[in-house]
Amino acid sequence: MRKNTKAASEIKPEDVEQCLLYHSKHYLDASVAGVIHGSSTDFPDGFLEANLAGTYTLTQYWTNVPPESFVLYTEDHPSVFTGSDIIPLNFNFKEGATEELNNQSGEFPWVFTLHLY
Repeated sequence: MRKNTKAASEIKPEDVEQCLLYHSKHYLDASVAGVIHGSSTDFPDGFLEANLAGTYTLTQYWTNVPPESFVLYTEDHPSVFTGSDIIPLNFNFKEGATEELNNQSGEFPWVFTLHLY
């Protein structure tokens, strides 16, 4: 590929030989199971003891790879990361109750909200 030294506003379609494209696919398979418990001192409305079980898969690869380039993950041989976990959740058994969990990075905690229908 030819190195381009023009400003972005000066680049014309004929200046671009080929664009390397990155693809990522995210897939989550999850289920929730739980038990409703009666009222107690800590949970006067009762509480829902739930488990969120899931498997997450991330697939990554590159396309439009120029012949003179080497890319480790292609569409025929993608990178696939899979992880499974069970997250325990305890909700006060009333509409709008929330459970907040910290994620691995410690930023932007996950907030789960209970809706009763």
